[in-house]
Order: sequence, then structure tokens, then C-alpha cells
Amino acid sequence: MFAGLCRDLFSPTAAGGIGRESSILQINRRSLGKTLRGGFFLSHYQNLADFEHEWRELETHAYLTPFQSFDWLNCWMNTVGSAKNSSPMLIVISNERGAPVLVAPLSIERKGPFKALTWLGSEINDYNAPVLGPDDADYDRITEQFSELWEDVLGHLASLENCKFDFVNFSKMPALVGTRKNPFTRLDNTLNASRAHMTALPRSWDEMYARRSSSTRSRDRSKLRRLGEFGEVKYYEPQTTMERLEVTNKLLQMKSVQLADMGARNRFDAVNYRQFIQSASGFENIIHVSALKIGENIAAANLGLMLNKCYYHFLMAYDQGEVSKFGPGAAHLRELLQFAIRSGAETFDFTIGNESYKKDWCDTEMPLYDYRASQSGRGRIAVLGAQNFYRLKGWVKNNRQAWPMYLKFRSILGGLFGRKVSSTEN
Repeated sequence: MFAGLCRDLFSPTAAGGIGRESSILQINRRSLGKTLRGGFFLSHYQNLADFEHEWRELETHAYLTPFQSFDWLNCWMNTVGSAKNSSPMLIVISNERGAPVLVAPLSIERKGPFKALTWLGSEINDYNAPVLGPDDADYDRITEQFSELWEDVLGHLASLENCKFDFVNFSKMPALVGTRKNPFTRLDNTLNASRAHMTALPRSWDEMYARRSSSTRSRDRSKLRRLGEFGEVKYYEPQTTMERLEVTNKLLQMKSVQLADMGARNRFDAVNYRQFIQSASGFENIIHVSALKIGENIAAANLGLMLNKCYYHFLMAYDQGEVSKFGPGAAHLRELLQFAIRSGAETFDFTIGNESYKKDWCDTEMPLYDYRASQSGRGRIAVLGAQNFYRLKGWVKNNRQAWPMYLKFRSILGGLFGRKVSSTEN
């Protein structure tokens, strides 16, 4: 099953058959919508299903990350979004032929006493970005004047009776969407405290692993032998829906324990977040579920995403027991890199985060951007508070003394209270 999946995902067509103009022209036969400057037109949808057909068709040629796929965001709305009373606001900018040039999946959500315009699924997404159509000329035109077009979009939203918000709160916007520069980087952004990390994949695992030092490879072999003392070590890909769900549930359990021990926020303590991941695990078109087993026990597990010859290392965890001393997570990561290479992926994307293990493998860093702007007097208060909070957070994360001290303090709290918190997952 996974071999067929990978052929479909990483085929030249799925990777973005640029130039399929005849198909693109069939995407949107509806009214062009509100006229914007530069020969563009604006439409908005408050029900994702109203644009589903066009969205799915666009995905086959567009520049996007899997976090902007219809299945991913629709699943989010049906679980977490509905519980949070999120109001989707899908922005579609089209050319004069009706073909979408840019699709921004947005949402209006409550942030304390304020209402914010944010990316749909922003909390869980590692990347928040638009879907970009494949036409080069359209892309150049929209990028060149995007700041002005964005002001037009905000003006249109302000004119809608059921679309009131106090401020715009965009975070984790990647510098690139596929190989194209993200038009949203043209706004008055600030740098996110974290960066994204990725590595180009060679044609063979042997070639990639040869880049590691001999001492590192020796240490890997030694730890793998020690893991083998607990039972047979084997890479496992569940084949049925029930098997995928079983691995996913174990992944969520291990992740909850890991976060609790670290003293970090555990969003998976909430039922709707668990439901989202459990439901998403069934999307075989974009989701890859795998585990490292020792004997019959799962020692490490991963839920990754795949799209356009790129593997996204999204959610992973490993057993915090005695086997953790011998790197089950690292052993599983090596298996995932091999899987990605076998599947024809050209990039392995570790996504957001500055963890040291990512830097050990990666050859490219990508900045992420945040954008906040007030839309009311109340919004100015929200923006000021958010800017100060994230400025402090960024300083702590990038300060060589403050960040280790913070992690140590958080870990101590996790050690004191973590196991009690994580017991709610069992």
C-alpha cells in the first residue's frame, strides 16, 4: 500500500506539473468576485466545502505545504476548530480567467477578550502559508504588489457584517512556499524566534550516512546493539486503519509523557486535539505513520506528512523508560530518512524548531515570520501585548544563558508534576 502511495505522491504530476493551464482554467467558473488592483479578483468563503472541488484540483499543481491541504484543514475544523468556535475565512485571489492565483486559508478566532484574524489551524501547523497557483506571470504580478493587495483584502473583510476582528495575528510563516518566495513576507513582519531546518536527500542512504563521522556511526551501532538486548529491533509501518490508529494512540501517549516531563504545554491533553491527530492519521494521501518496535513494544513512533517530493517530520516521540538511554528516537529517525529516500523524496523537512539533532542532519535553515496589525482600538492593545510577549520570548530563546536556564527550570517543574499530568493520557 505504501509503495503505491509513494509513487502517487512523488510522481512528476503530483510534484507540481507546472504549465497545466488547460486544467487550471477549469478550476473556477464562478463569479470573479470583487475587483482588486492589478487585474485580480477577490472571493471569500466561510464554508470550506464551498471551495472543496477547486481546492483539491489546485493542490495537484500548486505550491503549498501539506498543512494547507483541504483534508488537513477540514479535519482541523471538524475537531479543534468547531470546539473553539473558529470561523473560517477562505480568501481566494484569482486572475481575469478565474484561475486561483493565491488561496489564504484564514480563520477568525477568539484570543482572550479579543477577536483575531489568523491562519486556519495555526496552532498545530508547523507552517502557515498560502496556496500559490502555478502560473509564473501571475505569481510575479501578485508578489510585486502584495502589500497593496493585502490592504484591499483587509478593507473588503472590514465591510462584511459577520467578519469583525480586532487584530491580525499571523505566525510561523515560512520564507518559501515550495520553491517560491512567500508573498506574505512582503508585509511588515518580524522574525519568529524559531527557524525551520531541512536537508536535501541524495539518491541513496549509503551516500547520506557516509556524511556522518566514523565516530558517530560507531556510536549509532553501539546504541543499536544495546537496544537489541531488549528484543528484536524492527522498523514498522502499519498497513490497516486500525493498525495506524494503534500506533498513533501510542505516539500521543508517549508524546504526552515527554511533554509533561519537560514541563511543556501538552495540547494533546485536550480531547479534540487527540481526535484531530487520530482522524488525520487515516489520510493515506498525505500522512505517513511508522514506528520502531523492540520485540512487540513500540519504542518510538512518528506521524509525518508527505507532499511534492518532501517529507515533513511533524510529530514524533519515544519511550521514556530504560530504552531511552540508547536512542530509540534517533534509530527511528534514520529509518525515516531511508524511507524518504526510497520513496523518491528530494527534501527531508524537520520543520519548525531549533533542536540540536536537527542541526546535526540539516544543510539548510529557513527563517519564519510573524505579522501582527491592529484593526481597532482594542486591537492596538492586543498587538502591543503580543509584540512585547513575543519579543521577550524571542530574546529568551536566542540567549545562550537565558534559554538553558529556562529549560532547566521547566524540566524541574516537569519532574515534579509531569507524571501526574501525563497520567490523564492513559
